Amino acid sequence: RNPVKPDTAPLLTAYATAKKPRAIFEMGTAYGFSTLHLGLDAPDSKIMSVEFDPEVAQTAQETLTEAGLENAVVFPGTVEDAISHLTPDDRFDMVFIDHAKPLYFPDFQRLEPHLNPGATVLVDNVNDRRAECQDLVTYLSEGFGAEILPTQAGLLVAEYYPQR
Repeated sequence: RNPVKPDTAPLLTAYATAKKPRAIFEMGTAYGFSTLHLGLDAPDSKIMSVEFDPEVAQTAQETLTEAGLENAVVFPGTVEDAISHLTPDDRFDMVFIDHAKPLYFPDFQRLEPHLNPGATVLVDNVNDRRAECQDLVTYLSEGFGAEILPTQAGLLVAEYYPQR
């Protein structure tokens, strides 16, 4: 698994600290490095993170628990499976996307009904893997005024306001 780049991790902490989300949805846990950064200075935020590999998900959950992130839960399975377990009342103020690049857009569309207006959308690898996730980059750029920060991999940041 490839964790987020060293120049991206502190940005995750900075956004979570500044925005103070009540709930964060993370697509792509790996071993929990990015999850730790999302929850580092946001201990009251509930984090639902999704990892497709059950063994890696278990290791990540153990790591997050050991680190004291009691509100972080790693869902073992696909993002589609995780979203299917949400109720209409499950809402998120922040989403971090860093999983299978061709699934970025369809998985974001599945999560959209669960995003609160003004939710912060963070998308990794939009420069180094642009061809694989261009559809989401276009969607967020045209509809939500996304900005791409010049990190090693490219971090897209947008504020989600439906029906803009």
